[in-house]
Amino acid sequence: MSQDYTKYDAVELAGDAWFIQWIVEGDPEASQFWQDWLKAHPDRQSLVDEARLLVKALRFKETPAEENTVQRLWQNIDTLTEEPPVTSKQSRPGIIRWLGYAAAAASVALVLFFAFGRGETTVVAEYAEQRTLFLPDSSEVKLNAGTTISFDEKKWDTERVVNLDGEAFFEVKKGQTFSVQTNRGTVEVLGTSFNVNTHDGRFDVACYTGRVQVDSRLKDEQPAILNPGQRVRLNRDRQEMQADTFDLQRESWVSGSIEFDSTALSDVFAEMERQFDVEIEVNEALLVGKTHTGFLVQGNLDSTLTAVSWPNQLTYKKETPRRIIIEQQ
Repeated sequence: MSQDYTKYDAVELAGDAWFIQWIVEGDPEASQFWQDWLKAHPDRQSLVDEARLLVKALRFKETPAEENTVQRLWQNIDTLTEEPPVTSKQSRPGIIRWLGYAAAAASVALVLFFAFGRGETTVVAEYAEQRTLFLPDSSEVKLNAGTTISFDEKKWDTERVVNLDGEAFFEVKKGQTFSVQTNRGTVEVLGTSFNVNTHDGRFDVACYTGRVQVDSRLKDEQPAILNPGQRVRLNRDRQEMQADTFDLQRESWVSGSIEFDSTALSDVFAEMERQFDVEIEVNEALLVGKTHTGFLVQGNLDSTLTAVSWPNQLTYKKETPRRIIIEQQ
């Protein structure tokens, strides 16, 4: 890229097409560029965070927004800014901080129009980030790190369908069928709460309330109906769905606890990469047949690395703050 982004402020960065392509579309080439750029310019992290917030907060529609759409937009903005939601009819003291971004709206609008003009909305939770959003019917979705979700707002009244790549927890408002489509299969509900995880080739579905129907794309597999406390998980080696139960009272990533129960060590390191936005390099031979039971120490990479490495006779070293090498003890 020929641009000298070190001279950009947050408003200019938010209006850059290459930056928006990374934030909105998750383009692999753009993602790699900006991650490398941040490694070279770590002092610009706060600037990038501010520009990212601006791009994600801006929403565009081809028709005037209805009251429920405006309310949902405020809900999503409130989530981004970690302020309690208020109704769109009330005065909003915090609105002043958005006025400084008015100049960026004109430059960002044209690019985002093409991204959202078809009615499709895409939301991305980057590595080391968890996000909450509200769908057009006010159903709530929590995205775990490294997750992408998309839906067609124009068709929502007749077709409640979302596409998921990653892990998300859904609290669905009652209504017509709600479908979550993934590369591995489809989950259908009417009104319930459930978790879906497709990271690293998984297809794991857990039901918390209501009933869930899971239809995998595996040959000869019949749809499974789940009740609260039941789940199905894809056995990636045998390519078959396996059912079991789980403790509904046990904390999950939604409440800030990420636990591993005889989880493949390769999956544990992959989860650490997503949660801490780091690159972990490990020889595959050290992972063969190994599992790990334990938990991820939220916000503390070193403690998590120690907790995972030590019981598996491994050690780690940091080549850079974001690149870790795992070796045999």
